[in-house]
Amino acid sequence: MKENMFKKGEVKLKRAHRHNRNRTFIIAAIFLMALSMIMPNFVSAEEKGKPTGSTLGYQTLDTVTPILLITSPRNGLKTNKEVITVTGKVSSININMVTVNGQQADLIRGNYTKRILLEQGENIITVVAKDAAGNEETKTVTVFSKTAELKIKNLTPTKDFHGEVGKALKIEFDSEAGLTATFSINMPLTTFSVKKTNAFELPLREVRPGRYEGYWTISYGTPVKGAAIEVKVRDIYGNETRKIADGKLFINAN
Repeated sequence: MKENMFKKGEVKLKRAHRHNRNRTFIIAAIFLMALSMIMPNFVSAEEKGKPTGSTLGYQTLDTVTPILLITSPRNGLKTNKEVITVTGKVSSININMVTVNGQQADLIRGNYTKRILLEQGENIITVVAKDAAGNEETKTVTVFSKTAELKIKNLTPTKDFHGEVGKALKIEFDSEAGLTATFSINMPLTTFSVKKTNAFELPLREVRPGRYEGYWTISYGTPVKGAAIEVKVRDIYGNETRKIADGKLFINAN
């Protein structure tokens, strides 16, 4: 009887011991998980790559990605440049490098800059910031480049125009579609003072794709002998071309 009671007690004691051991293991595991979130991760000195006086070193746990901004150029920019400077800001405690289209940028106190070549047409600019822990942030902008010269063809008048007050001069030519076009009447210096010469530009209308027209009505009777008629076109990339018509303007000139 006593022997059976002793065996039953021994079994209960073993079960209690196993229960306490399992509970201790679970508590220890939870503690280590919490500790790993708030304390440095310990690694071997060989893994870290830095010799130390002991076999252990440490590295700070960093899972925060850098804050990256591209301040220039703006997305969608259209330019007539072949080279552009990319600038911006990066914020990170352990920033390692910033690259622009795979090329390392100059980085000074959180400000980066890099000059890159542009191709004709669409250019996707990719900026990557990377910190010492390997965290990365990427930003992109798209820039469009065009450097081709604008052409002006079939410019009129091709012959001298002789007019008087109330008569209209027609200016027309062909070029690329979608341009901003203007014209000016450049009076000879003997007609007006230097200050008034080339004092105005008037718009030309695109009457159909690539065809531009405009009129100038003579409103004064002061004699003009051989004023130059100049047109100008400009595209959205900033390219600009000027051309002077072969025909000149004469007003009340005998």
